[in-house]
Amino acid sequence: MAPVTSSGETRPRWGFIALLGAASGLSAFGMASVVPMLPSLERALSTDFATLQFVVSAYLLGLGVFQPVQGVLCDRYGRRPVLLGGFLVFLVASLLASLAPSLPLLVLARFLQAMGVSVATVVSRAIVRDSYAPEPAAIAFAFITAVMGVSPVIAPLAGGVVAGLWGWRAVFWMHAAMAAALLVLMFALLRETRPA
Repeated sequence: MAPVTSSGETRPRWGFIALLGAASGLSAFGMASVVPMLPSLERALSTDFATLQFVVSAYLLGLGVFQPVQGVLCDRYGRRPVLLGGFLVFLVASLLASLAPSLPLLVLARFLQAMGVSVATVVSRAIVRDSYAPEPAAIAFAFITAVMGVSPVIAPLAGGVVAGLWGWRAVFWMHAAMAAALLVLMFALLRETRPA
């Protein structure tokens, strides 16, 4: 499933593309899955709903700020280490969010989550571009984009079910579990694709 290191493959390998699609979809999932838990978070932290919007806006700010930075880093240091490092940051930040005793610390953890997962959208596309000829690359991009479109649709349902069963902190445990699974798969299956 690991890609070759030179561009030019003529057929997409769907297991490899699915892994990149899942990695890319985590950024949108991490944003939308927290929305259903906001009412319970409002009660738990004794704050007003308007202030809780920072839990969402800090995440969006982190994505916007760090996506261009991740592009520079993956061109300089390689796709694989930057992608793995970003997911490790997201994993740690998810655990910090699950333990946050106050809203400011939760907002900070959300910003760190976005800083880490912002790597997925940028680097997955770079890996596809490195690995495939133009036509299969276009097919792979379409699949990855479709996964990113589906992710924010299913995320509120998943977040609502998890928060309803186990509380708002469990949503961040879910984020951490997803990041850990993807991190293990990417560590095992992805090779470096950056051109020499």
